[in-house]
Amino acid sequence: MIKKIFLFLLAFLCGILVTITIYSFFAKKTQTTLSPQTFYLTQPVTSFSGKVDAVEGNTIQANQTLYLQIPNSVAPSPGQLPAAFTAGSAKTVTYRITVDQNTKIERSYNPVVYFFKKITPAPAPRITLSDIKPGQTITAYSAVDLRTVQSAFTASLIQIPPVPTSITGAIVDRSGSQLTIQSYLGFLSPPKNKSFTLSVTPDTEISTADTSFDPSKPAQPRLLHLSDLMPGMQINVYTDQDITTTDHLTALRIEPLLSNPLPLLGTSSSPQSTPSATSSVPTVPTATTQLSTSR
Repeated sequence: MIKKIFLFLLAFLCGILVTITIYSFFAKKTQTTLSPQTFYLTQPVTSFSGKVDAVEGNTIQANQTLYLQIPNSVAPSPGQLPAAFTAGSAKTVTYRITVDQNTKIERSYNPVVYFFKKITPAPAPRITLSDIKPGQTITAYSAVDLRTVQSAFTASLIQIPPVPTSITGAIVDRSGSQLTIQSYLGFLSPPKNKSFTLSVTPDTEISTADTSFDPSKPAQPRLLHLSDLMPGMQINVYTDQDITTTDHLTALRIEPLLSNPLPLLGTSSSPQSTPSATSSVPTVPTATTQLSTSR
């Protein structure tokens, strides 16, 4: 009887020893290596937005400056809610992003929408790795949490910012079939005022929504003519050209925002007056670079 009990205890202990050995083996196999950016990437992160430093072969090198998130211990001012975190020390994080046959590269494309012309929008241009250049800001998506990689990952998707092809500005001069407008490009770094020469062709649609106020009826599109455009007017201009690389544009569609010229500082309200370079013009929102946890 004692011998049977001894053999049972021996078998039980051997079973425990084997279980511990197997568990230790697989625990080492599945051990996760943390990224040195773990304290800066404080939540699950599957995408990285950064400025492209270089493109070499099928690899993109991009960087972004991150700030350590420190719990805020400073008492808030009266009437203000306390901030959970404050920005601590800065660190430039650089990743080498590999593009393989499964990586999708895309850029949003907004075709010109006409009120009157019947045109089938051209398909969005195909984007490849060759369209990514140093200096661009991209967002690369990863299939793994970036807190578990050191400095490189393979992208499942790369998004490139759209090419700016529309502007808002004030008409400065009209001469024949050309307009000169002054625009404030708030999305540039640094922002700046820029003068553009617009060529208006027979194919340019000049149209707007009817500005008459009737709550019972929806606004109706209205077709206008070049003669309706006068200095001082604020207009939206739509083209297919990159407005950051040229100041001579062919207008595909022009949309007046005001039916009458703006009175200009230091002048009468005559439509022949020239507006100040600092006239109020709506700006284009600046795209912010940030880490995201979803698409």
